[in-house]
Amino acid sequence: MQREKQKELDRKGIKEIKRKNLPLEPEESNPNSSLIGLRNPHDGNILKRRYLKTDKIQVFYFLKLSFGLFL
Repeated sequence: MQREKQKELDRKGIKEIKRKNLPLEPEESNPNSSLIGLRNPHDGNILKRRYLKTDKIQVFYFLKLSFGLFL
């Protein structure tokens, strides 16, 4: 039980750190941006966010982790 609580705290900490590392989302009107969607395998929701074409894949990874998608 204690291990499960620690895992949950670790996940919450990871989520917060990753959210803080996300850059501001570009405006929809920005011609150098793209909208990317990610389907949550647990509940079927689609998470969408705009990225700059120059953003590194790490930004996408941070978003995934900030929503608790560890797969």
